[in-house]
Amino acid sequence: MAFISLGRVSALTAVGLLFAGCGGSSQSQVTIPQNLSSIRTTNQHGKSWMKAGGSSGDLIYAPGGCDGTCVISYPALKLVGSLPTNADGACSDAQGNVFLPYASTVTEYAHGGTKPVATLSLPGGLGQGCAVDPKTGNLAVVFKGSGTDVAIFANEQGTPALYGTHIESNFCGYDDKGNLFVDGMSSNNYGLAELPKNSSKFTNYIVPPPAGMPGQLQWDGTYLTYESSDQTGAISRLSISGSSVTIVGMTKLRIQHRTAASWLYDGAAIVPYNVRATRANVISLFNYPKGGKATKTIRQYPPYKKRSTDFAGLTLSVHP
Repeated sequence: MAFISLGRVSALTAVGLLFAGCGGSSQSQVTIPQNLSSIRTTNQHGKSWMKAGGSSGDLIYAPGGCDGTCVISYPALKLVGSLPTNADGACSDAQGNVFLPYASTVTEYAHGGTKPVATLSLPGGLGQGCAVDPKTGNLAVVFKGSGTDVAIFANEQGTPALYGTHIESNFCGYDDKGNLFVDGMSSNNYGLAELPKNSSKFTNYIVPPPAGMPGQLQWDGTYLTYESSDQTGAISRLSISGSSVTIVGMTKLRIQHRTAASWLYDGAAIVPYNVRATRANVISLFNYPKGGKATKTIRQYPPYKKRSTDFAGLTLSVHP
């Protein structure tokens, strides 16, 4: 079973759906003028390179390492390239295009490409999570704005439509029907907001406390998954009926320290986390939904220094 995240069709999987951070307030939909926004380049660090033949398979893109973003082969977990673009989140679509949100921009790379193919502008700062609707190809990005906190780019381009979630949004993702979900804090509760397909307003829910603080959202082919940001290695499967959210199952990964946003793909959970100190600089594969011990791990990224690595999350780009 495959899962997709945010990105063009946000590629958590080539055939599944995923959710990444959104941020927010009001419910109205508005559009911003084309000339609003200045492109920031402060997220550019090292230089682009790709090992010969390195793009011939599926690739993990992990911003926060390799002087920008590490490119790692999947499932071999070998470093095969690097991009100079750092980001606060990552997502990909079914064609393997990768989206890296940072500050007021979203930089797009083709699968295995070393130069950006597009740069999208956000109306506010702190662009974080993103996801692609598998039904329409629309790209959703969470940002911190005034009154609105979710930008949706039709067909991954142009000027976005803006929405407010009425929660302090963190991550977002689409399900297989084109409904967009966003999680975050709502008053003193863990909140979940849904933008139904063809709707202009979010509906709000409360997430049961055992799921933990809001983290990565994804669709695993059957359920909306919710990764806890404070319970290490806990991924809850949620069911929504009427106005209620129920935890129908929980995957526990054998991790003792902080995790960053994970990615589900074809029966695997790809997870960045830290073994010591506070930096998320290790990436492991786990069986999903079984959980338990890691099945494979990458710990070193030569010639880059591990101590300067702190992954913000990752996405899987499926070879087109």
